[in-house]
Amino acid sequence: QNRVLVLSQALAMAKEISSLAKGWLLFYNAALSAGWLVVLVQLVQHLVKTNGQYAGAYEAVALPLQIFQTAAVLEVVHAAIGIVPSSAAVTFVQVLSRVVVLWPVLHYTPGVSDSFGPALMIMCWAVTEVIRYAFY
Repeated sequence: QNRVLVLSQALAMAKEISSLAKGWLLFYNAALSAGWLVVLVQLVQHLVKTNGQYAGAYEAVALPLQIFQTAAVLEVVHAAIGIVPSSAAVTFVQVLSRVVVLWPVLHYTPGVSDSFGPALMIMCWAVTEVIRYAFY
């Protein structure tokens, strides 16, 4: 009888953790979808205001881009603790590649952010992430 009680308590605890994890993931995905939407809207506003000039596009979206791209590091944690079925190693490489492009390249390399490539990349990231996070 004690084993049955312990097993039922363990199952109840697992369900509680599962509900907590689902709630967290719902919040996380909604927040990141909304955050990437802010990046997208600010980028489009910059392009409209400047008649399509991509120079200054990074600066126009820098803060929300830094926040929401860096927040993706939590996806590695999610995979590592098992609340999502992804591989932590694969997720780490994917997130690291974007964080490296964001911080050492865009943020700390003078002049690179005023070229066409970063503006296009940010647009692609934003469109993709609004959809991806909303889907999950």
